[in-house]
Amino acid sequence: MSTSINFPSIKGPAYPYEPVLAYDVIKTETEYGYEQTRPMNTRVQEAFNLSWAALPLADWLTLKSFYNTTLVKGALSFNFTDTLTNTTKEYRFTGAPSASSDDGINSKVTVQIKEV
Repeated sequence: MSTSINFPSIKGPAYPYEPVLAYDVIKTETEYGYEQTRPMNTRVQEAFNLSWAALPLADWLTLKSFYNTTLVKGALSFNFTDTLTNTTKEYRFTGAPSASSDDGINSKVTVQIKEV
């Protein structure tokens, strides 16, 4: 790990994390219609959708600030610890966190992270 930024201490996401399988294949068509394929990457990068069904407002504001300010709108990577395996790896957001709230107190939040 080459970053000293850690995921914020907020309520943990729902477990199990939803894995996101990547289709990292490069395709090249030949002049006779055949298709050659090869892997784009030599290693598998884990990606997950993290979700919270009812993230408290204070935690949502912490996550939002972490994304916008600490990670400069998701440009930087961070350390994330998998609570089941207790392993820490470096990840990056693949997009901005999305949130919706019915009561103004708790938010349904989803975000996707990918291993660096």
